[in-house]
Amino acid sequence: MTFGDLVNDFETAYMPNLSAPTRSKYASLLRCHIRPEFGAMKVEDLSRRRIDEWLASKSKDGLSWATRADLRNLVSSVFTRAELWDTYNGKNPAQKANPGRKTACYEKRKMSVEQTKRLLHALPPDVRLVCMVALFLGLRISEVLGLCWKHVDWDRGMILIRQRYWRGDLDRTKSEAADRDIPFGNLTDLLSKLCPGPDAGERYCFEVRTTKGITRDDRSIRRYFLKPAAEKLGINYKGFGFHAFRREAVTAIAGKTDAIQASRLAGHTRMDVTLLYGLDDYARQERAIKSNQEPYVTAGLLGGAK
Repeated sequence: MTFGDLVNDFETAYMPNLSAPTRSKYASLLRCHIRPEFGAMKVEDLSRRRIDEWLASKSKDGLSWATRADLRNLVSSVFTRAELWDTYNGKNPAQKANPGRKTACYEKRKMSVEQTKRLLHALPPDVRLVCMVALFLGLRISEVLGLCWKHVDWDRGMILIRQRYWRGDLDRTKSEAADRDIPFGNLTDLLSKLCPGPDAGERYCFEVRTTKGITRDDRSIRRYFLKPAAEKLGINYKGFGFHAFRREAVTAIAGKTDAIQASRLAGHTRMDVTLLYGLDDYARQERAIKSNQEPYVTAGLLGGAK
């Protein structure tokens, strides 16, 4: 039996049960990396050392740590499914394989309030509101685009996150923790003006008008609106997109409340994921450092004492 045989079973019997974004990612990793390397290899010849060497070579090729970890986890999942289906009874060689040192592939840069305001002003109103919902409520872009008017609870002032829309695929939220209610605060007026009326419950809240018609594809919105505006203002960077607004929200809420509330706002299953979302807020750090230094300034031990 080859590893490719196990992959065939995984693709036909397991992947159809996954969400569309996950299926798309797995299909790409299997096609571009895993099948070419291990597809023809006999299962018994696939050792942990062989997988470690493969992951190390991917690191030298410039593949990000996150992608290498995804590759390791996907190979491991193929073996796990095979074990559960009794088509493989050996050890899982990928279970403790090492994807290497963790490094960020994309920069995570915190925008200032002034930069954010200038960016929002530079966007068309329909795109601006999409971005503000992500920025203030910490939603994934698929959750923003999945909102229907039935998910807006006007009496409680809450948005109910119950589904997501990803490039034509409508599905339930990512996890149980992702089902959440979030206060929409001062977005009331903008949402009220946009709402078509009480009978529009099944209609989507947000659609973006382009020269080619209406789109609800995050790639198109980013390409034709968000990225050009950020480039014009000189605040674009590798990795900038809708997720930057979500990170801003998580960072801000954590600073004003605590990590638990930020995690619940974000709909994360684990707290450690929320911690990865926090951005370096140097202005806030500087204020905290100066506050701690104040007694020593007044004692003449630091500059600035009167």
